[in-house]
Amino acid sequence: MANPTQITLCQELRMVDHLPEVIADFKENGFNFISEYSRKLNMPGSSVVFQLDIPNFPEPNYDELQKQLILRRTNEVGKINQLASRAIQSPNAGLIEYTFDQLSWHNKGLRRVLPRRKNSYTNYKVQCLSEIVGDVSGLKHNGIFKMDNVLSGIMHCLPAGYWLARGVSAFAKGPVLASGMEQLEYQFLDRALDIIGALWGTMAGASMGSNARYVSLDIQENAKYVDGKIKTLFGDQE
Repeated sequence: MANPTQITLCQELRMVDHLPEVIADFKENGFNFISEYSRKLNMPGSSVVFQLDIPNFPEPNYDELQKQLILRRTNEVGKINQLASRAIQSPNAGLIEYTFDQLSWHNKGLRRVLPRRKNSYTNYKVQCLSEIVGDVSGLKHNGIFKMDNVLSGIMHCLPAGYWLARGVSAFAKGPVLASGMEQLEYQFLDRALDIIGALWGTMAGASMGSNARYVSLDIQENAKYVDGKIKTLFGDQE
């Protein structure tokens, strides 16, 4: 799973897409901003910041910058993203979106609610994809006993709900009977508590298991976007 605080490749590329707007705004309003900031810091009016030639501030080569951001994912020591490396080698293949579609097949229909056998290779691909397009940890294969699906969630929470109801019933039995309630009425209440506990366990388990398989709808669009960038920047290498 990608670190929630770690910026993804898709986010980096989109930031570069917005740089022309940022630089244009800086060229238009940069002097006023610097002037105001300098006054707050009590900087002298003759400070070097006022000698900047803001209108002619040089702009970077945006394509080259994005290209280097992608390449960095393939050559950082200890952080090489194999999916990014393969995508660069076949820039016209749409490999990022293909990998997402391949992995998300297990998250559709009845397969979404069933346990999955642990698969380290699949989990590694999920990790690589998460570093590129965003969190897709819901596609992992963590093992059949992990509470990351509806069925396992219910199996874990249903007994907990039942025994919680049993505990409440045992705790309340003395005071309830002492209040004058008939034994038959108490038995009815006791059964109702069992049902409520079972329903609570079922709903809680189903909710927790379903949430664990959640994947944002934006991921597909992010994958297409990164594939498009790779094709544009590296397509001439094929």
